Amino acid sequence: MARFLISFWRRVKYYKFLKNTKRKASREPENLHYLIRIGDLLDKLGKRREAIEVYWDTSRKFAQKGLFRQAIALNRLILRLNPLQTEVQQTLIELYNQQQQLLREKKSEQKEISQERMTFLQNGEIEKTIPEKIFFPLAIGE
Repeated sequence: MARFLISFWRRVKYYKFLKNTKRKASREPENLHYLIRIGDLLDKLGKRREAIEVYWDTSRKFAQKGLFRQAIALNRLILRLNPLQTEVQQTLIELYNQQQQLLREKKSEQKEISQERMTFLQNGEIEKTIPEKIFFPLAIGE
């Protein structure tokens, strides 16, 4: 009897949390973390199919914003909940590829910036920007 009451109380608590989180999510639709929380609560309430749908939609929104790590994490969570999701497996591969492409682009940009800095230093242009005498007071009042 005690287990039943505890279980019932938890379900009521989760439904209240779910209702409040949905309200917050409707107020702040750009905050995708509320959607993740909704998925978590749905899963705890035993509504796994609905939770997976919420995670899937949220994953797409993260990917559209270029937040590939979050999208990948959600897809991995979906696969943990239901390993037979072939569409999620394919999307996960695509997200990994997009993330790698983004990392390659950033790396090439950093190489270009480094090369520009080296050219700047090799041409002696830095000497023109540093004054000959720099005054550093030793203590206040001197």
